[in-house]
Amino acid sequence: MKRFIFFAAFIFLFFNCSKDDGINEDLTADLSGVWSVIDSSESVPLGGIWGETDCLYAVGGSLAVDPTIHLGTILKNIDGEWIVDKNDWDSRLVLKDIVGKSCNEIYIVGQFADGNPLPGVLLKYDGSKWTQERYENIFHKIKIIDSEIYITASNGLFKLENDSFNKILDFEFHGTDIWGTKSNNLYLTGYSGEDDYILHYKGKEWVNMLDSNSFSGNFIEEIVGISENEIYAVGTGGNILKYNGKNWEYLKRGFNPIYGLEIFNSEELYFVTGLYWGIGEIYKYDIDSDKFEMVLEIDSPFYGIWGDKNLGIYASTGDGRIIQNEIK
Repeated sequence: MKRFIFFAAFIFLFFNCSKDDGINEDLTADLSGVWSVIDSSESVPLGGIWGETDCLYAVGGSLAVDPTIHLGTILKNIDGEWIVDKNDWDSRLVLKDIVGKSCNEIYIVGQFADGNPLPGVLLKYDGSKWTQERYENIFHKIKIIDSEIYITASNGLFKLENDSFNKILDFEFHGTDIWGTKSNNLYLTGYSGEDDYILHYKGKEWVNMLDSNSFSGNFIEEIVGISENEIYAVGTGGNILKYNGKNWEYLKRGFNPIYGLEIFNSEELYFVTGLYWGIGEIYKYDIDSDKFEMVLEIDSPFYGIWGDKNLGIYASTGDGRIIQNEIK
């Protein structure tokens, strides 16, 4: 049943949350504790969120059959309102993930559904305009680790270097997410059929950390850590995995499909769930007390969550709403 739910969501949405390598451990600010629901100017399904104090973006779209609806959309927060920054595409498009080095250097990955042999798209913003390049790869997520830009795809792991798109790993599973402490200490997630994979790279080769007989049906979508001795992974199988520096284990099972997680202040883990076009939930896990708490439930699934030490926590929904918990 979990697998069926995942594929239904995958066909229509392809959404992912995006994070800027996790929240810095020196974060001292506290969240307000108030979850505000903000309607955007579009009802397009949203997934990835990223920003800084002077720029905050959300992206989404879907591959709906009708090409006139739910085209790829970039929203920008201006004075507290989410307005369209760009949605003038000539074909069906879903924008999956967004990340930036600054407000003048932002990247988005997405996928067109126009029958073109180059379905993948990489958008770049230089502070004044968006430009795009198309590729044959089906992209999933884009991350910045140790100032390097990595892109996971269905047929490999790529690295963007000096505007050159280089494939650095071939693998036979669907690559979903990547996290790491440095460019020579990376963790790559993916799945093939019912089998899940977490590959670890320490400068020489990629080694699978999971026993496929023990970890299957998780369909891992997200990975984030506090350190190389404390890492978390979630997926549409509805389970949370934790790495303690020696082994991966199940932290908790049985949630609705999980589409994103974020660590705040190295003390709290937030993650979001979605179930078709039904309910969506935001959960908080207090790491010190080992306590889970559902902090919000709405009538639309969540497809992304992102955090910033200066801005707070933001989550995005399937009907174009942004839920935020700002810094006090």
